[in-house]
Amino acid sequence: QKLTNRCSSFLVNSSLLNPFTKATLFTTSATNPMAVNHVLDLLDMWFNITCPTMSAAIPDNFRFDEFYTAMQILMIFEHFQMLLKTLWFFYTHCGHFYDRWRIKLFHSR
Repeated sequence: QKLTNRCSSFLVNSSLLNPFTKATLFTTSATNPMAVNHVLDLLDMWFNITCPTMSAAIPDNFRFDEFYTAMQILMIFEHFQMLLKTLWFFYTHCGHFYDRWRIKLFHSR
């Protein structure tokens, strides 16, 4: 909890959203539903700090491609809790994605 609060206080500098997101997503086992749930809760909190309103865009330095890769991995697993939480995250934060990033978010292959 203390680490979570400390990380959140650093996110006043929105350029830190990308390294925090990358480190968190790429060090979490996608086969562990509890870990995925916790990570998506963290990302939700961090996105709410750096993008306080629904119309606020994600910072320009955010590495969308790496984020999409990690999210695609979560969507591959058939565990209903992981799918539900991932879809909830997309639904909650889709307003922060603009232009080509929104198209990519909702484009089906």
